[in-house]
Amino acid sequence: MAADPTGALHMVDVDELERQFKTDASPQVYIPLGEAYLRRGFPFKAIAVAQKGLKGDDSLNGRLLLAKAYFDASAIKRNYLKRAADEVDGIVRSNPNAWEGFRLKGEIALERDDLQEAIQALQQAHALNPSHPQARMLLKSLNIEVQDQPTGEGPFYVNVDTDFTAPRTDSLLKTFRDIFIILAIALGVISYLAGVSIEEKRLHGMIFLGRSQQQLDTFKGLKRAKGVYEIVRKKLNPNDPFSMIHLAETHYALYQRHERTQANLDAFKKLFAEVQRKGPKSLLAILPEYHALLVASEYEAAQEMIRKGNRAQAEGKLKDLDAYLKKYKLELPIHVRLNWVHGLVYESLGKNRYAKAQFKRAAEVGWDSVFYRWRLGYYHLRQREFAAAHTQFAKATEQAKQNVNLVKGTLSAPDKQKNEYCWIDPPLIIGNSAPPGLQLGTMDLLTEAFVAALRSDQLSNCPFHSAIQKKMAASPYYLLAPIGDAISVLDAGVGMSVGFKMIRELEEKMEKVKKIGNLSPHIEGWYHYAQAKGSYYRGDYKEALESIEKAGKLAPYEAYIQSLYGIILFKLEKWDDGMARVKKAIQADPLLMQPYYEAAETLLNATKKSGDDDDAEEKPSQSKRAEEVLDLMKKAFKDHSDYLYLLGRLQYNKGDQKAAEETWKKALDDQKAPYYGDHYESNLAMGKLWMNRAAGVPKDKNWKKDDYEGLHKQFTKYLDKIFKKIDDRVVKKKDNEEIKAEYKKFLEELKEGRGKRLRKKKMELKVGDLREVYFESAGAFFQASMQTRPGAVEPRLFTGDIYFTNGSYADSTGHYTIAGKGYLRDLDYAGANKAYTRLARAIAFKSYGAEELKKRKTWKRIRRKKRKEAGEEVAKFFRQQADITLRGPYLKLKTTKKKKADKYEKKELVKTVELIAKVLKNHKESIVDDKVVEELQEDAKTVKEKGLIAWGKIYEQRVREKMAEMMKKARRGRRRR
Repeated sequence: MAADPTGALHMVDVDELERQFKTDASPQVYIPLGEAYLRRGFPFKAIAVAQKGLKGDDSLNGRLLLAKAYFDASAIKRNYLKRAADEVDGIVRSNPNAWEGFRLKGEIALERDDLQEAIQALQQAHALNPSHPQARMLLKSLNIEVQDQPTGEGPFYVNVDTDFTAPRTDSLLKTFRDIFIILAIALGVISYLAGVSIEEKRLHGMIFLGRSQQQLDTFKGLKRAKGVYEIVRKKLNPNDPFSMIHLAETHYALYQRHERTQANLDAFKKLFAEVQRKGPKSLLAILPEYHALLVASEYEAAQEMIRKGNRAQAEGKLKDLDAYLKKYKLELPIHVRLNWVHGLVYESLGKNRYAKAQFKRAAEVGWDSVFYRWRLGYYHLRQREFAAAHTQFAKATEQAKQNVNLVKGTLSAPDKQKNEYCWIDPPLIIGNSAPPGLQLGTMDLLTEAFVAALRSDQLSNCPFHSAIQKKMAASPYYLLAPIGDAISVLDAGVGMSVGFKMIRELEEKMEKVKKIGNLSPHIEGWYHYAQAKGSYYRGDYKEALESIEKAGKLAPYEAYIQSLYGIILFKLEKWDDGMARVKKAIQADPLLMQPYYEAAETLLNATKKSGDDDDAEEKPSQSKRAEEVLDLMKKAFKDHSDYLYLLGRLQYNKGDQKAAEETWKKALDDQKAPYYGDHYESNLAMGKLWMNRAAGVPKDKNWKKDDYEGLHKQFTKYLDKIFKKIDDRVVKKKDNEEIKAEYKKFLEELKEGRGKRLRKKKMELKVGDLREVYFESAGAFFQASMQTRPGAVEPRLFTGDIYFTNGSYADSTGHYTIAGKGYLRDLDYAGANKAYTRLARAIAFKSYGAEELKKRKTWKRIRRKKRKEAGEEVAKFFRQQADITLRGPYLKLKTTKKKKADKYEKKELVKTVELIAKVLKNHKESIVDDKVVEELQEDAKTVKEKGLIAWGKIYEQRVREKMAEMMKKARRGRRRR
């Protein structure tokens, strides 16, 4: 179908389409109606329409509509994601040129964290339609190189998902009506153009310039936009509704994200009241940005009620706003601000999945606005969905650069404009045709295009241009997105070194931002918060306290900052001060998960030795304070997976394992937020629980009569699972029945307390079967946790332990290797030492073989030759790891001709090599040549004192000597022959 370059479809009358759809479910009706529902944030209505329409029309566009509706609905109900994937797979199979199908396939894969499939699908979409920006920008956010924006692509072509034509009708009467409407609009535009004054044309140009700066959402950009709108009101038209609305929006943006001052909030409320009083009623009624402002004003009032504890009253107001938006979103033209404020309302009502759907729709329809993309990332951050937050913040950072390029390269440069005046004329950019799949996206821009629909030959030269070009240069630094990105990476716990690097990059950006005056108190507070986060994760709590104190002074109202403040005080054992800060955070934002979660987890992890002895048991020491936080958390999140997980932890700390297990099972219910049955922490906790059960099964030499009753209960409880394993292992019916009969006899003897009468070997096998059942259950939970958070280290380490215990040494080495690298990535050297020590043991065991282990019970009895072979294999592996660790950065330095490596990177490299030397030195169970250890220690010392280049020369000399030795041996061999 042809694209709609005029953007007229955004003005489609939904009521009219709904009336037509009752009697006419043709593609010309159901597809536009479904699209209208989707763009306004009603995916379930779109699904119903698409399903009915497809009964009589199996077209590509109809199926795409259904797939997109399923995908949008998956933000609310997760099971719709599979339906979307199945629908899209069918589309691309039947039509390999369906670029939209591949683009949607890529987005679905991203939602599933399947990066490889996402990249392949998006590359295919980009190849099929290189003009469309979405596939290109998604690939860029994944660090995949793609060609730049095609020449001639208009900057206002944003992400709108489909092409369709206006609905047609067979009614002659309706046709005459449509023609009359079109002629009336045309006459109206001509009349407007004829009567409009030069001042009004300048006014619209100035507004457009203000919007270009407002769109950047930087502190300086918003200040400039504010200045432009004030000039318009002071010198051109004080009662212009658009300048009043946009000025109110600017004050609100400054209040929310830059200067959280009462002055900004009061200015916003005063301007909005002025809009209501002076704005033309007929115009305001059809302006979606006016309705969005109205909801934003009432939303702020509801937030104040929540902060004061009037939760019931606030909920009543928020429900009214929800009803208001549901009504007007269908009557008004599409506008991202309506989706955005609806997301805010849903978030405050605790309807997080609905909030996500609205924020997602705003980000997609408002693709060229960095704020809406950032707000979606912030939503994920609030929900502790850190991987998703990282993706959205990265996209927002990229979009900030794109917006700056637009302002600098097009809006501010006369030679690059479509005319010689002081603004871009959107209709001239659009022209009579548009690249396939591209059309106007935000109603915001469409409205401005209509208002500023002026021909260049009717305008005089703009006297403001030269001055404005100098004053309105865009800033490339939108710091909220990279700050959020660094925080989300650190909080994810699967990329500490990456997160620390991002914090260092922020420091460099900060210096540049300060020079150009683009730093608001709010952003500076968030910057110090990110610094405190980095110091906290490095374990430097005093440095973290210094940073968080600065953040607290700049943005005392920010719940995130107060929460981290409290956690750092907990780490310094200032328990009462920490609790005061946590409660302040909860009061500032009662619906933010982070203060509850961070505080409860930190308090539950706090332990104290039960005696003065160094070997004394560590016991929970802050359970009462943790319970106090959880009581507060229950009021806001009683059915949330995070709350249930923490409650289970509290029950476990109190010694009630049964209650903890039941609570964690509830947390894994597929209807609980936010992971839909894939809650990482709960899966990990359940896995550990089963591991502890396996470890608690007494071994043969430790069997006591007191153990029989407990063992009998365990065997009875899991007998079905044990028999299933026997069925899998023993195929012959007779042998199978004999083994099961023997098991039943064994259980009777356990019950009677005569377990020792069984032969020792048979007892070992049966207890081994029980332990294996426990290990399998633990492994299933660890597998689920790895799928939920692919980069997580702990489940990898424990899975390696399971394989090692079962004698699968090859499998265990793989998991230990990944775990070791993960710990190094997170700069957790104690964890890496643990993983690599176990890896060394697994490599050594692997080299003996299963048969040898069956013959020999203990390590010392194995022949010296075998021990030496194992030790050499371990040493060889770690020597290679050390060389790889150092050689990569060395070659990078050498090829780029840099004189020194990054000091942080060098420090990490040295620690890694020192760690490897320590593992080999402590590996008592195999023979490792001391020279290998000494050589590694010397390598670390060289890098620390002299740098990578000096180490590289030593390494290259070592390689040459080795090769010369090998050649010498080869020549000797030839002479002998």
